[in-house]
Amino acid sequence: MENRNRATNVISSGHPSGAESTENCETVKNRTDCARRGESVREWVTEETNHSPQRSIEDLELGDIIDSQAIQSMMDDFYRFARIPVSIIDLNGKVLVGVGRQDICTKFHKVHPETRTNCIESDLRLSAGIPRGEFRLYKCLNNIWDIATPLFVCEKHMGNVFSGQFFFDDEPIDYDLFRSQARRHGFDEDEYIAALESVPRLCRSDVEAGMSFFIKIADVISGASYDNIHLARSLVQRDALMASLQESRNDLNRAQAVAHTGSWRLDVRRNELTWSDETYRIFGIPEGTSLTYEDFLSAVHPEDREYVEREWSAALHGEPYQIEFRIVVGDTVKWVREKAELEFGKEGLLLGGFGTVQDITERKRSEEALKSSEEKYRHLVKHAPTGIYEVDFVNRRLKSVNEVMCQVLGYTEEELLCMNPLDLLDEEGKRTLVERIMKSLAGEKVDETVEYGVIAKDGRKIWTVLNNAFTYEEGRVTGALVVAYDINERKKAEETLRTNEAQLAKLNQIMAGILEHTHMLAVLLDSQFNFIWVNRAYAAACRHDPSFFLGKNHFDLYPNEENKVIFQRVVDTGEPFFVAAKSFEDTDQRERGMTYWDWSLVPVKDGAGRVSNLVFTLTEVTERIRAEEALRKAHNQLELRVKERTAELERKNQELQEFAFVASHDLAEPLRKIQTFGDLLKAKSADHLCEQERDYVSRMSGAAGRMQELLDALLRYSRIETQGRDPVPLKLEEIVRTVTADLEVAIKKIGAHVEIGMLPIITGDPYQWRQIFQNLIANAVKYHRSEVKTIIKIHGEENNGTDHLFVEDNGIGFDEKYLDKIFLPFQRLHGKHEYPGTGIGLAICKKIIERHGGKITAKSAPGKGSTFIIEVPKS
Repeated sequence: MENRNRATNVISSGHPSGAESTENCETVKNRTDCARRGESVREWVTEETNHSPQRSIEDLELGDIIDSQAIQSMMDDFYRFARIPVSIIDLNGKVLVGVGRQDICTKFHKVHPETRTNCIESDLRLSAGIPRGEFRLYKCLNNIWDIATPLFVCEKHMGNVFSGQFFFDDEPIDYDLFRSQARRHGFDEDEYIAALESVPRLCRSDVEAGMSFFIKIADVISGASYDNIHLARSLVQRDALMASLQESRNDLNRAQAVAHTGSWRLDVRRNELTWSDETYRIFGIPEGTSLTYEDFLSAVHPEDREYVEREWSAALHGEPYQIEFRIVVGDTVKWVREKAELEFGKEGLLLGGFGTVQDITERKRSEEALKSSEEKYRHLVKHAPTGIYEVDFVNRRLKSVNEVMCQVLGYTEEELLCMNPLDLLDEEGKRTLVERIMKSLAGEKVDETVEYGVIAKDGRKIWTVLNNAFTYEEGRVTGALVVAYDINERKKAEETLRTNEAQLAKLNQIMAGILEHTHMLAVLLDSQFNFIWVNRAYAAACRHDPSFFLGKNHFDLYPNEENKVIFQRVVDTGEPFFVAAKSFEDTDQRERGMTYWDWSLVPVKDGAGRVSNLVFTLTEVTERIRAEEALRKAHNQLELRVKERTAELERKNQELQEFAFVASHDLAEPLRKIQTFGDLLKAKSADHLCEQERDYVSRMSGAAGRMQELLDALLRYSRIETQGRDPVPLKLEEIVRTVTADLEVAIKKIGAHVEIGMLPIITGDPYQWRQIFQNLIANAVKYHRSEVKTIIKIHGEENNGTDHLFVEDNGIGFDEKYLDKIFLPFQRLHGKHEYPGTGIGLAICKKIIERHGGKITAKSAPGKGSTFIIEVPKS
């Protein structure tokens, strides 16, 4: 069969085109010179294992003839380095061999009934009629490029070799068409477009080279008979196959050279490493050099050998082997990317492996340059003193945001990166941004700097100037780099200025109204002291109509050199002048006598800071001055009476204290004698006294003892003021612990527990504060409840600059209606036989605390315990 070069029409969307090139149509010529077989007739075996005997070629299908598994393995290897998808499909649409099928086909087109029908129709009808040894490039009914070449066996067309799906790298993708296609067939639009993006983009030369390879493969398969065993034994077929494979290998080497991607195979049992020509070129080693794994390792950069060894060791345990490392080629260091699949025997022993190696030196250099540029960019963005962020309009997300922007808005970086950028703007800002994008899409020029109201996380509106630099892809606005300047303070200042201006205008109206209707005399003068305006009160006081003064000079009407000097000083210095109760005698109203006036002379300045006007006001304060004089005289008389009264009280208080001392001293001696004689009488005459007489003696001694206690308490109460010590810093916690130790016997007797919390340091008399806590703790012990364990809690806290001290117990308590009574001397709520005592302890506490500038109160309820609360100023 002679060599042929024939042209076939490209089919786009299922419609055959003419031979001329159009937008969706081009003519592809067969680039191969396919050698046809010399034999016109093949010898076919009439019996086949697993089939009925005497089957002719017409009775067989393509799957009965070819070794699909072997071809599949070969195509798998081819796809690993070439990345060109390929499949063999018989005339019934059955896929016998397939590799590299795209997600857009398997997950979408093969799923939907209509698109699946398109696929079948494209594969069967559109691939029909292609001459042997040629191929056809066409767009399937789903609008993606496929290539088909026929597969003949004994001159019978039995199937096709397909390659696809793909796009050419020099053609634009009609995204609108595919989005419409997704919507028409009910596909998820985003997932469908993502699958579309993964479809390979191939250059036309690579496609032609690949199809040259596929035609040879098709020709090799076409040369086979249905009896693979007989064909394998045929030397003619073997030679043809080897020649074809050599051509394929040459094509593969050329493809590897173009892609800077070599391949290798390792035979572990022989310790042989076989490289493709491109691999030799990448490593700078002469082609054909015998190699071992150790030779390869020696070419690896010394700093990367441990890493390569570690990854290889991991691959031996089933981990993927796909690494990037450096090699040394002479004086040059290269970067390579290596990927491998290992082969293991039945017992899990490594037999060898197949892999690819790609020279990625230029890519690494580009990556390093890009990384350096990105690091500089990130540094500038991160440390910029203003907010910066990137917007992705397509996905409606923020791509990046710096720390300043996070701080301004109150969001974390993670929160902002999940947000729609429109959600950061107020309603007006959203409309403005959409309008600007639409104008930009229409080709109109838009301002790059616009004011927006940005909404912070806490709901605050922050006014910012957003400087937008739009980013474009294929003429479409897809995003923007935004620099945000916080103008909140400026906006506040502008708002404050507007508010102040409005308030000033309102105040001017109010002041004009007030000055016009007030009793205050008010005048507006120019800097030469000429009248511009006077209020009614001023005109009435001067017994003129307001219009009389306009245009006249103040000092022409009222000459006064002293006052003129004051007025001129205010004009020269710009400082206001005030004087209170300035005396004045009106010669026209002498019957009023001396009057008094408050003066106010305030300068009004222009924009240059010069005094342009004077506001002169006078307020008569004659009655106030006279009232103040009368009040001052009354105050002096009251002061004198208070001093006299205070001296009298001090004298009587001294007399009272002296009386208390003398009374307690003079009464103490007779009481001691009563107690002494009573004790002697009980001791010496107890046996001679009857029961009633002994009771009389006991009562007498008890009464004398209680009288002594009352006198002692009275003396202590009277000496609180006179015998107080100078205040010193006191650690109340130490004082409470000392008092608790003194009362230890009484506390243990009833089984009480005292809890001492945090107490402040105050300034006071240490002896008197011991008295306070001794009285309060002793009261808590005395008035306990026998049926519960007594708990006494003492602690403090600060509140509004005052130290609050608390003494709590769970004793018998009292009714709060008696609260005022318990702090009076000698007042008791219980009988002296039930709870002995003088009833003066709480009165002493109250007087001591008041001496320290504090106060004491209590909260209680019968059977609920009591809490005494002391408040003293914080030291």
